[in-house]
Amino acid sequence: MRIRKWYRRLNLSDQLVFWFLLLALTPLLVITVLTYRHSVNLLRDEVTRSLLAIARRQARQIEKYGEERQNDMTTLAYAPAVAALLNQRGSGGAGEDQALRTFLQSYGETGAYDDFFLLSRQGEVIFADRRLEMVGSNVHAEIYAGSEFQNAFERALTLLSTEFSDLSAQCEKIPY
Repeated sequence: MRIRKWYRRLNLSDQLVFWFLLLALTPLLVITVLTYRHSVNLLRDEVTRSLLAIARRQARQIEKYGEERQNDMTTLAYAPAVAALLNQRGSGGAGEDQALRTFLQSYGETGAYDDFFLLSRQGEVIFADRRLEMVGSNVHAEIYAGSEFQNAFERALTLLSTEFSDLSAQCEKIPY
């Protein structure tokens, strides 16, 4: 009602300006709203694509890092120097054992490993980089029963490959 009174008080030129603005600005407003919504959707899609690309790249980098560490350990396992030192282990005395330990420790330091172990085919821990109290123990002992450490050994023995495991998260009984 108030709008009607206001409109009737306008002279003809003002009424024409009013209708011109109404007819011109309404489509402009509609187009502005539609463009805004479209831009928001495009921006959201672009951000999503970028984040997915970053996530994929980082996943590939993590996989590559893991493969490199696994290849490092496989190389170490097949290294002639390690095989020779292992064959001499126990027969040559403390000198050879210390040479093996020094070689493996330097390998662990350059590889930035939290810890790594060298086990015999029978499951005896021959070398531990940091958990020295585990040397001489056997993964078939009751303390390791059902642990990821034992499972990783069994997989490595079955598949004849290098295995990684989260030793500390699996079994609290295992000395750390």
